[in-house]
Amino acid sequence: MKNLIIFLLMCFSIYIMIPKRNEKCHWQEEFREKIFFGVVTKKMIDGSQHSIPYVFISDLVSDSKDTIFLYGDQGNCYSVIQEGDTLKKDKGNDIIYKIQKGNLSFLGIVNFGCKK
Repeated sequence: MKNLIIFLLMCFSIYIMIPKRNEKCHWQEEFREKIFFGVVTKKMIDGSQHSIPYVFISDLVSDSKDTIFLYGDQGNCYSVIQEGDTLKKDKGNDIIYKIQKGNLSFLGIVNFGCKK
């Protein structure tokens, strides 16, 4: 009986630790809610954090700094983005646009592979 109780407690502990939401879907939802219109000041792959690609943006409207997390992006947007690029993204979608010489052009779609 004692072994059964220990086993059940261990199973319950493991169940509690399992994430309830799909991480990829969570990343997709967070990205979809982002809004930015600014210049890429830096891009880096953080080796100390499992090689996570980050893009740092200085927003031209609000003068705020934003960090875009692109770990797991299957759209490969990180490789297309360059420092100095002016990027725009509206809330409610996953599309990033690049602004060049006043023209808006498609840069890519951020896709974390969410399968609901």
